[in-house]
Amino acid sequence: MNKYKETIYQALRLIFGALVLAALLAYADYRWMEPNRTPPCDPSKLSEGHICLTTVLKQWGYSKIVWIDARNQDAFERGTVKNGQVLSIRNDEKAADLLAKALPVLHQAGIDDKCIVVFCDRSCNAASEIAEMLKSFQLQAPIYILEGGWDEIRKNPSLAS
Repeated sequence: MNKYKETIYQALRLIFGALVLAALLAYADYRWMEPNRTPPCDPSKLSEGHICLTTVLKQWGYSKIVWIDARNQDAFERGTVKNGQVLSIRNDEKAADLLAKALPVLHQAGIDDKCIVVFCDRSCNAASEIAEMLKSFQLQAPIYILEGGWDEIRKNPSLAS
C-alpha cells in the first residue's frame, strides 16, 4: 500500500510540474512572442483612413510624421515613438489640455507638408475616436490611423523607445 501511495504522490508532483511549466510557457508566449505574430499589413485590405507602418515610413519618412499616441498615460510613459514628433492625446480628464497644446503643432503640420498618424494598442480603440475628432478641426495635414498600432511600432527597433 505504501508503494501505491508514493506512486500517486509522484504522479501528482509530475502533473503539478507540467502545469507550472505550461503556465510559464503560456506567459512567455503572451509576453514576448505574440506581438511578433501579427500578420503583415496589406494596404489593399485596409479601411479608409488606415495606413500600414511601412507605407507611412516610405511615403513620409520619420521627419515628416507627427505621431499621436492615443494610449493611456502609463503606457505612454513606458515607451513611445522615439523618431519624429510625438504628441499624447487621449480620452481622459486631461484631454482638453492635451488637445490645446497639440493643436498649434497639428495646424503647423499641414503647412510643413507633414502627415498625422494616430496609434493606440490592442487594448484600446481610442485611435479611431481621436482621428475623427482631429478631422473635425479641418487640419490641412492628412490624418491616418496606424494599422496594428503600438504593436507594429515596437517591432521596429529604430522607431520604438
